Amino acid sequence: MVDWATRKVIMLIEDDSNLIGLLKTHLQAANFGVMAFYSVEDALRTLRNRRPDLIILDINMPGM
Repeated sequence: MVDWATRKVIMLIEDDSNLIGLLKTHLQAANFGVMAFYSVEDALRTLRNRRPDLIILDINMPGM
């Protein structure tokens, strides 16, 4: 669970699970909250309710 009140939150949107794992590990170690999504559709549903401080997006996602 991401602590929205105390940490800056980064949203990762990437279909490569290895890359998500690597980025998530390093960002959390730097005290960022991380939300990881493997599809743009799932990320868009979340964006209706939550606004991260930064989005890191793979621009070649399947389906979009």
